[in-house]
Amino acid sequence: MSKSKVFNEEILTLPFDIILMQNGYSYKKDKCSRNFITMSNESDLIIITRQTNGQYLYFNPNEENDRGNIYSFCKNRGIKINNLLNEKVDKIELKHNIEPSKSINKASIEAINNYKAFTTIKQKNFFNDDRLISQEILETFNTLKQDKHYNVCVPTYILDNFQGKDFINSSGYIAYLRKPITHDKQGNIYSKPIKQLCYGNKGLEIIRNKDNKQKIENIKTIIITESMIDSLSLFELKNYNPNDTLLCATNGQITKSHKEIFAYFEKNAKNAKIVLGFDNDEKGLDFKLKTKECFKKREIIEEKPNLKDFNDDLLIFKVFNLKKDFSLEDIQKEINSLQEKTEYLLDKKSVLIESKKTELIKEISNNDIPLVSYLKPKLESFINLKILGKKFEEFNAYLGRINNKKERN
Repeated sequence: MSKSKVFNEEILTLPFDIILMQNGYSYKKDKCSRNFITMSNESDLIIITRQTNGQYLYFNPNEENDRGNIYSFCKNRGIKINNLLNEKVDKIELKHNIEPSKSINKASIEAINNYKAFTTIKQKNFFNDDRLISQEILETFNTLKQDKHYNVCVPTYILDNFQGKDFINSSGYIAYLRKPITHDKQGNIYSKPIKQLCYGNKGLEIIRNKDNKQKIENIKTIIITESMIDSLSLFELKNYNPNDTLLCATNGQITKSHKEIFAYFEKNAKNAKIVLGFDNDEKGLDFKLKTKECFKKREIIEEKPNLKDFNDDLLIFKVFNLKKDFSLEDIQKEINSLQEKTEYLLDKKSVLIESKKTELIKEISNNDIPLVSYLKPKLESFINLKILGKKFEEFNAYLGRINNKKERN
């Protein structure tokens, strides 16, 4: 490389990472990928990216104003550009180790870096504890991670292009919050709790099985829902093969970025069936129609939950120990059995032996009533709970009379 030919904008296209390597910096390999390179020396840490015009940029994750191109790097460190482009640089064969990306920005790089540092999902997680998703399935899809707050984090992707070739590229992650945010910073209550936060560029959530090494053309099933919780729930309920399945989620919207990846699937996932499992409501229908428009050549399977979404279905399946292909009638039978149990106690209370009556009272008050109270928001639009509700009111009145009698005695 001749110094006389390296000037102005040409300098901006030189492989910045190799230049720094010849000036005492080294790679942090665990934090490098095709679109960003992290480097450090004894006192400095920077992340390098490359724009679609081939020019290199950097930023210091620990210093907001320490960012820009190679000239900015020198200015911020009080060194001359000629000192950085020294004789060592002149003598090496320069090559590019990082691909240009139109999509990568500072927020995305920070988010991707943070996501890489998170741990894989642990035994103690709210997807399993609260949403009842199989722990085995959660561990199978090991691109799921957990942050220090025990939020479950899912990687997001956008469609990118390098030298005319499309590929799916990391853009950040979605954090599913273990404890939803219910108030703003001023203490005002949100009309709807915030259950997810997006870090980096918004994109399509995608996870795959750790053993799934299939190329996109060999993938057999692509599941798309509004939430990764629903995709995992649908996967568990329908027994898909983890080795040739991608789980995707749109985070409750259909964006331009989503449609670009759908078009990529349409073109390249030639052996895949597209499984749509959107919510059982007006928005879910709208999302389904918009997604179907993106797939003209692929076989589409429309899966409709019995309740509002597939996680509600999974919860009910496990709570009542139903068959996986249960119907609303099956749920109603379980509700009716609770109703009949309560009716039996109320009708036979005067003739039941004391031990049996005590057993039923404990079962109804400690198990049945709390369970139905928890499930009511998920069931009331689909299942008749009115008669059971009246029977529980009668039971509570009966229980109140018993307690009052005990207090008087």
